[in-house]
Amino acid sequence: TMRKIDKEIRRILDDQYSIAYRILQENADKMEVMCNALMEWETLDADQVKEIMAGKQPSPPKDYSRNVRPEDHDSTDKTEPSEGQVSPQETTATSSIEDKTETKD
Repeated sequence: TMRKIDKEIRRILDDQYSIAYRILQENADKMEVMCNALMEWETLDADQVKEIMAGKQPSPPKDYSRNVRPEDHDSTDKTEPSEGQVSPQETTATSSIEDKTETKD
């Protein structure tokens, strides 16, 4: 009796493993997009997951500023500035260009 139970459990596990493996293979592109989005934003909301599952690129989180830790607000911040804002990198680049033009005069 124990062998029959073990055999049936093994069959169920093998079947479910095959199904899970097939689903992962069929959706590898979506997993890649989701992985990249998580690396960039650390979290995803339901709308972003829906976009990914629909085969689209996810939009930025609705309120990304709440997801950024305070210590992440330094000059190495890689987030895109909102419309009308200047990134820290642009500020630095602009300052160095202005410094060079001032010394030429």
